[in-house]
Formats: sequence, structure tokens, C-alpha cells
Amino acid sequence: MKLALTVLLALLLTQTTFAQSSKENWSIGLLGGITAATQSDMNLLITRANARVGGISTGQIGNAWEFGAYLQKRYASSIIALQLRPTYFTASTTGTGTGGTFAYSTTGYTISPLLKLYILESSSIKLYLIGGVIWGKLMGKIQEGSAQVEFDGSNSGFQGGLGALFCFGSKGTHCFFAEGNYRYLVIERNTASSVSGSFTSTGANRSLSQAIAGAEVELDARDLGTTMAGVQGFAGYQLNF
Repeated sequence: MKLALTVLLALLLTQTTFAQSSKENWSIGLLGGITAATQSDMNLLITRANARVGGISTGQIGNAWEFGAYLQKRYASSIIALQLRPTYFTASTTGTGTGGTFAYSTTGYTISPLLKLYILESSSIKLYLIGGVIWGKLMGKIQEGSAQVEFDGSNSGFQGGLGALFCFGSKGTHCFFAEGNYRYLVIERNTASSVSGSFTSTGANRSLSQAIAGAEVELDARDLGTTMAGVQGFAGYQLNF
């Protein structure tokens, strides 16, 4: 353990020398991957609908797809870079059962100013830490037979993680990267924008207890929650210029 810490410290102390040789100044990037965001309340509705109508083909909402782009500025002879990153987020599931279609979806976007620290790098490989604050908005839609509600909510959160860039070309202009993060971004209140039909609000396997346009959507007399939080895995491309 002591040897590993000594080696790590030595590597960190040499990173400034590596940073001075970096060809980065401004960069743009594209990324895509998955976010393990668990939509607990919406999955509970799916479970209840399955029991209530005697079986539906709709599965649970799983991992979300997320895609984004960014603009980055790295400061000369420094390990510090600032990044502005917007992303698009989507997860959905649909199926049928007695009474029609049972579909549940979330679609949203985020924007985050991020601090990126190159902790260790050579001319071809760059390891970094990245983190910052984030703001997101999530739109949702629930359809259970003839009943349907569309809603949305927003909130602020934070994220942090680490990644590795693999660069090539005579000046390291082109880079591919892999990045892992954890993001905390929970939306505790969602407001209905459109409602049609009536949800089953009584019984052991009841659905939404309130779905009124302009009011908060409720489940079991509490706010229906959604989330954009979870472990993230991304792959992407960065162009340095």
C-alpha cells in the first residue's frame, strides 16, 4: 500500500510537466452512453397496472440513453479545463393489456458547467477528474388505457467522475475517451401539462391519485417523483484545436 501511494504521489507531482506539453486549447466533443436512473414511482405504477388488469406486456423502465456535446477551454500550462456540457436524456417502455396501451416515458435535457482536472497525462493518454453542478428538466408521459397525463419538472444537482482520453495524430488533435460518473439529480415534484381520461385512484393496485392539468401529479397522495440520477457510462470523441 505504501509503495502504491508513493508511486501515485510521484506521478501526480510530474503531471504539471506533462500538462505543459499538451496541445489542447479549445476543444469540442460528442458523447453517448447510458445512465442507470431508476424511475421507482413509474415502475410502481407499471407493477400495479399489471396486477390490476390481469397482466400487461409493458416492462419496467430501465437504463436511460443519454447523448451530449460540449465546448471546453483548457488553460495554458495548467491541469485545469472548463467545460460546458448539454445532454439529452430518454427512457421509455410500452406494451398492451386489457383496456389498451400501457406506455411510460421520460425525456429531458441537462446543462452543466464542469471543472476538469488532468491528473496524469502523456502525449497520447490523459487521465482526468471531472465534476460540477448540473440543471435538468424532465418531461414524462403516462398512458394507461384511455387515461393519459403529460407532465414535467426540473431541479439542480451535481455530478462527478473520472475518465481517460486516448489521443492520436501528430499533434494529438483527435481523441477518443471513456468516462464514468455519478450524477445526483432528483425531481421530486412534477406538474401536469395535459390530462385526458381518468386514472384508477382507488383499490389495492390503484394508479395516480391526482392528475389535474396545472397541478402536481400525485401517487398515493404524495408527489410523483422522477429522476435523472445514477451511475453513468459514456464513450465519445474530442477534437482539439
